Amino acid sequence: MLCQLIQAVGTFSKGFPGNMTPGTQKLFTGTLELVLLSLKDLPMHQELRSKAVFYLHRMIDCLGVNILPYLPPSIQMLMVNCDNASLIEFVLLINQIISTFKEKVRDISDKLLLPLVQRIMQSVTGGDVTPKSEEEREKLMLRKTYFVFIQNLASHQLVDVLASEVNVSHLKDILMSLIEGCYFFKDVTIQKLAFSTLKFI
Repeated sequence: MLCQLIQAVGTFSKGFPGNMTPGTQKLFTGTLELVLLSLKDLPMHQELRSKAVFYLHRMIDCLGVNILPYLPPSIQMLMVNCDNASLIEFVLLINQIISTFKEKVRDISDKLLLPLVQRIMQSVTGGDVTPKSEEEREKLMLRKTYFVFIQNLASHQLVDVLASEVNVSHLKDILMSLIEGCYFFKDVTIQKLAFSTLKFI
């Protein structure tokens, strides 16, 4: 029932432009607070996580910069207890946040870069994968979202995050992953993403 309500409010929000009345904004932010409280109480509930991500996507469009205070706690909760499918949804959300808010999320991106890259690499490397299985498809999609993530940082005024004091020690590994993307992956999309990202850097 809770997941259905989140879906309903998120879908309802599509009828509202970015400039809304204070009362409407209060309705959506209040719902967002309830979503985050629910996620805190039920961190392992995968459907709830998915609906929370959906609602955050919608609120980025509806609330604009007014959603920024809600992003750190949202990210903190969504980063943990996620399987590959949930991680893909999460990275797609992060990509929307970066492309929408650019330098306004510099601090968030700086703190997020290293743990997110490590989490993705942990998921896509190691272990035998059955060819053409769902697991193989998820790992490929996760690699693609990783390259889009790095490209978004590089192309949305956040390239310096890659070499910040927190992340500079891992810059070489990130650059090597881009080079590997250019030459060692057969997927054309990954190759294009890696090449274009290196141009920005």
